[in-house]
Amino acid sequence: MTDEDDAGDHAVDPGAEGSSDGFMLLNGQNDRFANRDTVPFGVGIKSLSQIIDSWTWPEDVRHECSAE
Repeated sequence: MTDEDDAGDHAVDPGAEGSSDGFMLLNGQNDRFANRDTVPFGVGIKSLSQIIDSWTWPEDVRHECSAE
């Protein structure tokens, strides 16, 4: 990550449209994210588990770096 606005390398749902808000941060800030930058919980857990175990993304999970 390069700064506080950088999402870093993250899973994406390329078919998702619109945005969602209501993500409350510890400092009280209410964040909004493009829906393509959110994935189902199970996809996130699967990705996290594989990244921890092997430092690689699952082959079937689309991901991108915010600099792309």
